[in-house]
Amino acid sequence: MLALVGVIGIWDAAMATIALMLTATFLAVLLGIPFGVAMSRSRAMQSVMLPVLDIMQTMPIFVYLIPFVMLFGPGKIPALLATIVFAIPPVTRLTNLGIRQVDPEVIEAVTAFGATPRQGLFTAQIPRAMPTIIAGINQTTTRRCNSAITSPL
Repeated sequence: MLALVGVIGIWDAAMATIALMLTATFLAVLLGIPFGVAMSRSRAMQSVMLPVLDIMQTMPIFVYLIPFVMLFGPGKIPALLATIVFAIPPVTRLTNLGIRQVDPEVIEAVTAFGATPRQGLFTAQIPRAMPTIIAGINQTTTRRCNSAITSPL
C-alpha cells in the first residue's frame, strides 16, 4: 500500500496527514493527562471540566474547525487545534477515573509511610491507574485516527 501511495502521487499529502495526526495525538495526551490528574485532585475542577468534556466529546470535529479557520485561516494549525480539542476528552476522563479508582487503603498506606501527596500520586496512584490511563491514550489515538479519515486535511 505504501508503494501504491507513492505511485499515485499522494506521498507528500499522506506524510503531512500522518505527521499532523501524530502531533495532535502527542499534544492531546500531553495536555489530557495533567487535566485528568487535576480533576482527580479537586471536586471543583471535576465539576467544571465534566460538562466541558461532554460538549467536546459530543460535537463533531467540523464544529471545532470552523472557529479555528475563522481565527487562523485555512491550513494546518486550525486542523491541529480542532483535532486536539476533539481527541483530548478520553484521556482526560480516563486519567481522572483511574486515579479516583485507586484503592483508598493504598493511599492510606502511602500516607502512613510519610509520603507527601505528590509522592503518593507519582509512586502509588499513577502506577495503579496506568491500565486505565493507557486505555485513555488508546481511545485518544483512535479518535484522532478516525478524525483524520473524516476531516479534509
